[in-house]
Amino acid sequence: MQHSEAAAATPWTQQWALFRDRLGARLAQLAAELAACWDEQAALLDRTLAWEAGAPEAPGLPAYRQARRESADRALIQPMAEWERRRPYQRAMEAIEACDRSVEELLMALPERIETSGPQAIRLAGRETVGPVRRLLLGFRSERTVPLREVATACMERLQLARIPIERQYFAVHLRAAQELGRAWHPAREAIDAAARGAPPEPAVTAAAPAAARARFGALRGEAAASLAAWEERPATTARLLASALAAAVLRGGPPAGKRAGRRESHLRAWAANWRALEAGLRLEVALEACEDRIATLFARAVESLEAEQARVLAELESLAAWLRRCLDGSRGEPPPPRADIVPAMARLAELEAALEAELAALPESCHLLGFRQRLRQVRPRERLRESFRRNGRAELAELFGMAESEHRKVLQEIGRAGEVAAFGLQSGQDYRLEREALENALSLLEFYRRRTPEWPAAAGPRMTAVLGAVFSDARYRLDRRLGAAALLARHGLRRAWPLAARGAAEAAASAFDTGRRGASRLATRFLEAIGWRSASSAGWTEVVSRPLLPPEFRPGATGTELPALYRHLFRFEPVEDPRFLVGRAREMAAIAEARAMWEASRPAAVLIVGERGSGKTSLVNCALKQRLQDTEVIRGEFQQRLHTEEDLRAFLSSLLGAAPADLERFLLDRPRVVVLEELERSFLRHIGCLGAIRALQRLVMATCTRVLWVLTTNTVAFRFMHAAAQLGAGFSHRINAATAARDDLRSAILCRHDLSGLRLEFAPPPTRRRTLAAVERLLRRAPDPEAAFFDVLSRESDGVFRTSFDIWLGYIDGVQAGLLYMKPLGLPDLSPVIDDLSAADLFTLMAILQHGSLTAEEHAAVFEQPLPASRARIDELAAREIIEPDPGRTGFRVRPKAARVVKEALYRRNLL
Repeated sequence: MQHSEAAAATPWTQQWALFRDRLGARLAQLAAELAACWDEQAALLDRTLAWEAGAPEAPGLPAYRQARRESADRALIQPMAEWERRRPYQRAMEAIEACDRSVEELLMALPERIETSGPQAIRLAGRETVGPVRRLLLGFRSERTVPLREVATACMERLQLARIPIERQYFAVHLRAAQELGRAWHPAREAIDAAARGAPPEPAVTAAAPAAARARFGALRGEAAASLAAWEERPATTARLLASALAAAVLRGGPPAGKRAGRRESHLRAWAANWRALEAGLRLEVALEACEDRIATLFARAVESLEAEQARVLAELESLAAWLRRCLDGSRGEPPPPRADIVPAMARLAELEAALEAELAALPESCHLLGFRQRLRQVRPRERLRESFRRNGRAELAELFGMAESEHRKVLQEIGRAGEVAAFGLQSGQDYRLEREALENALSLLEFYRRRTPEWPAAAGPRMTAVLGAVFSDARYRLDRRLGAAALLARHGLRRAWPLAARGAAEAAASAFDTGRRGASRLATRFLEAIGWRSASSAGWTEVVSRPLLPPEFRPGATGTELPALYRHLFRFEPVEDPRFLVGRAREMAAIAEARAMWEASRPAAVLIVGERGSGKTSLVNCALKQRLQDTEVIRGEFQQRLHTEEDLRAFLSSLLGAAPADLERFLLDRPRVVVLEELERSFLRHIGCLGAIRALQRLVMATCTRVLWVLTTNTVAFRFMHAAAQLGAGFSHRINAATAARDDLRSAILCRHDLSGLRLEFAPPPTRRRTLAAVERLLRRAPDPEAAFFDVLSRESDGVFRTSFDIWLGYIDGVQAGLLYMKPLGLPDLSPVIDDLSAADLFTLMAILQHGSLTAEEHAAVFEQPLPASRARIDELAAREIIEPDPGRTGFRVRPKAARVVKEALYRRNLL
C-alpha cells in the first residue's frame, strides 16, 4: 500500500523512467541466467565427451558385463544423474516465466492514464527513437490523455510474440545438447556389442564416432552463442520499442489496435511436448541399459546353473568312484544313491524366458520419442527387445542348453553303466578275480569320463556374450528404425545403418535364390529326361503291400511312458464320483433338478440320458445322486443281457427290485423311489420280434412316472435306432443329450486332474506348418501357442468324448522328470487309408456294434441272418485291425475307445451315421 501511494505521488515521467530501468535490468538478468543454464549444459556435455572408452577386451561374459557397466556408468549413468539433478533447460524455462511475471508486476506499477503533450513525449522517448515526421507531428500535439499502462502492456505482448524465434533457437540448442548427452555412450556400447558378436570395429571407426560428436557439439556452441547474443540485445530493443509505442500512442490518443493471437500458447505447448519426449527418451536410455545389465546377469546365472549342474554330476561320479575304490580295498557298503537331476534344455530355456519377461516388465510398454526434425514417434521398447531375443538369441541358447543337457545325461548314463558293471561283479557266488576285474573296469570307466572335458563350458561364455551383443544391437536398431529412416541415418550414419538395414533383405534374398535354384535344377533335369538328352535316374523298385492300420496314437498300448501312481490314479478309466471332476455339465444337472421338482410335485417325470460311450453318462448319474437326488430311495442297476419280450423285462426288473413279476406296477406305485437303469442299448437286439422288452419298458415308465423318477442311460447311436423304431424319447419328460463336450470343457477336465498331481506341464511346439500358413502367421506376428494347438487337435481327435480325450492325453505324455511333465505335439493323422480299406460289410458290423454297445458272434449272426462262422470271421478281422476289442466285464466285442474317431468318420462318409 505504501509503494502504491508513493508511486501515485511520483510524477509519471519519473515512474516511466524507473519502469524502463527496471525492465532493462530484469531482461539483462534473464540473459545472464540463460547463459548460465547453457554453460552448465555445455560443461556437462564437454566432460562427458572428453571420456573415451578403451579397446574392448576379449569376448567373455564377465569381461562383457564389466565393460558395459563401466562405459554406462561413465558415459550415461553419472551424466544423466547430474543432468536430472541440475535440469538446465527447466531452470531456463522457469527463468523466462519468472521474468514475465516480473514484467507484469512492473506494468501494474505504471499509472493507468496520464496527461502528456507531444514535446514531452519526444523528450521521454528520446529524439533518436522518434523519426523526423513523427517529431514534426508531435511538436504540434497539445496535452491529451494516454492509457499508459495499456500501451506498455500491448507493447510487451508484441515483444513476447517477437521473442518466439529466439526462444525456439535457444531451446532447440538445449534439446540437441541433451540428445547428444544421451547418445554419448552409444559409440562405446556399439563397439563392445560388436566385439561380443565377434566383429570388433576398426580403430578408425571407433575413433570417428567421438570426433563426430565433438564436431556436432562445436556447432551447437556456435548456435548457442548466437542465441545468447540475441537475448543480450533484448533490453536495448525493448527500450526502443517502448519509446516508439509511447510516441505512437500520443499521436493516436490510445493504444494500437491489435489482436492477441494464441501463437505463444501453442508454441509453449509444442515445446513442452518435445521436452517430455526428450525426458522419456533419456529415461528410456537409462532404463534400457539397466534392463540389459539385468538380462546379462540372467545369462550369467544360467551359465552358473549349468556349471552347478555339471558339478553335481561330477560329484556323483566321484562319489561312485570313491565307493568302488573302497570295494577294491576290501570294505563293502551300500553304493551311493543317485542324486543329480538334469534340467531339460527346454525347461531351462523356458525359465530363462520367464525371467526375461519379468525384467522386460520394468520397461515402458510404449512411449513417444523425438525422431528426425523433432517429430514425435511412438516406440515399443519392450516388444522390440522381446522380438530381438526371439530372432537372435532363442535358437542359439536352445542349442547351447541342449548340448549341456546331452553331455550331462551322457555322464549320468555312464555312471549308471558303471554301477551295473559293479553290481554284476558283486553278485554272490562270483569268482574273486571276476569281481575285482568288474570293479576295476567300472572304476576305469568313471575315471575316463572324469578326465574327459565336456565341450560346452568352453563355448558357453563366448556364445552367451555373442547372443547378448546380437540381441542388444538388433533391439537398438529396431528402436531407431521406428523413429524413421532419417533418424536412423542421423544416429548411425550411412556406413553403419546400411549394413543393419540390408542384413534382413540379404538373408531373405539368399533364401529365395537357393529355393529358386533348386527348383530350376529339378525342372531342368526333368526336361532333359523328357526329351531324351539325359537318361532317367535308375532307382530300384520294390513294392510291399500291407494292410492299412490305425496310426500309432490310435493303437492299443500307446499309453507312452511309465507314469507316477498318483497320475495313473487321477486319470483312471472309471466313472467320476467326485463332483469337482464333473466339468461342463451344469445344464444337465439343472435338468435333473427340474425333473426331481416335478416328481416331488407328483407330476409325471422321467429322465433319459443320451451320450457317446465314455462321454460321462455314468459320471453324471453318480454326481446327480450326490447333489440333486440326495435323500431319496435309489434303486440302481444296468442291463447285462439281451431282453426280447415283456416277460424277459419283468423277470429282470423283479430280480432287481425284489418284487414278483406280476406285482411290479403295484410295487413301484407303493412309495416314491428313484430307479436308475444304465446301458439301455444292451436290452434289445436289432431283429424282428426282439423289441418287445423296450416297448414294455416304455409302458411301465409311463404308468409309474408319477411315483417313480426313472433315470435311464443309453448311447447316441442306440437311441437313434430305438427312437426311430419305437419312439423311445416320447415317454420321457427330460432328455439330456450329453453327446460331446466343448473344447474348453475337455481342457478343464484334463487340467483339473493334472493340477492335483502337483506336476508342472510343458507342451512341445506344434508340428511344422505348411510354408504358406507359417508365412501368414509370421506376417500377422502371431506366434503359435503349443497348449492351445494341442487342445484344438485333441478336441477334434476325441470328438468331444471325455474317455477318448483322456486316452489320447495319456498316450502323448513324453516323460516326467524333475517335477515336469512333457507333452509330445499332437498332430492330425491321415485316416483315409484305414477308412477306405473298410468294406460295406465292415461298416454295417461296426454300426450294429455301436447300436448294441457290444455284440457277440452269435448276436451278430442273428442280426445279419448269416451263418455263425461268417460272423466270427468278420469280428475276428475287425479285431485284427485293432478297431474292436473284447468288452471288459461283459460278453462280446465293442468298438475300441481310441478307434471311435475312425469308426465315426467312416460311417459319416458313407452316410450311415
